Amino acid sequence: MKFLKKVGKQFKKNSIANGVAENIYIQSEASTQSIAAISDAVFKNSLIMIDIEGSEFDLLNEKIF
Repeated sequence: MKFLKKVGKQFKKNSIANGVAENIYIQSEASTQSIAAISDAVFKNSLIMIDIEGSEFDLLNEKIF
């Protein structure tokens, strides 16, 4: 968890430096519910980064897309 906090802080710092901080959202957990809660309009214009130890394909399947 300490590593994740450090990465999150660096993402925030870089987004501020690049003037895009208002477009960056860091969530603590990726699940089918959290992905489904993203509106279609936002989802279609987003880059979603997820690291869940090789289970990304279980989460990001045809039902999600």
